[in-house]
Amino acid sequence: DATAARLGRIRVDVFADGGVVWSPQYCGTVTGPGGPLCTAWAVSIGPELSSDLVLGFDLPVRFRVGLAVAGAGGGATVSPGLASYVAIGSSF
Repeated sequence: DATAARLGRIRVDVFADGGVVWSPQYCGTVTGPGGPLCTAWAVSIGPELSSDLVLGFDLPVRFRVGLAVAGAGGGATVSPGLASYVAIGSSF
């Protein structure tokens, strides 16, 4: 049957992510030799639920849903908050 679908493994992950924010909106007006500098950090943490759904007999599709709690450090003006997301497919 070409309409068959099977749900594969269900995974729960916890992630943490961080990086230097380069947007002038979030950075101060510190200027260096090459132009404006940004030393502000933005971070996020949260849980993610993912599963592989096999459509037909040979088309695996990964579904992910999660929550991210945003925060800032190092002088950033990023407002802390909660965001949700849904993704279909792999990150890369």
